[in-house]
Amino acid sequence: MERSSMLDHFAEEMRLARAAHGMSQATLAEALSYSGALVAKVETCERRPSLDFARRCDTVLATDGRFERIQKRISRDTVVPWFRDWAGIEQEATEPFRASRW
Repeated sequence: MERSSMLDHFAEEMRLARAAHGMSQATLAEALSYSGALVAKVETCERRPSLDFARRCDTVLATDGRFERIQKRISRDTVVPWFRDWAGIEQEATEPFRASRW
């Protein structure tokens, strides 16, 4: 996995927010309904957080969408450069593809 500065940023913000709430990794993991091993790997940048993980962090740590915003940047940063624009377009698409008849 390519490591990005946003991945480092997510990990640092998670550690700071967790500490501010007086939570251990195990306590946070339990509150998130994820394993302690996953929380540890996200904090050490060994695993990229999923969107669900980020949203749960926002809820548990009361961060008003901070982790979701950072996670979306991580996803964009780790895509090969020539595909970044298309990945963003695909992510923002809200209407399902409809085959047209000629």
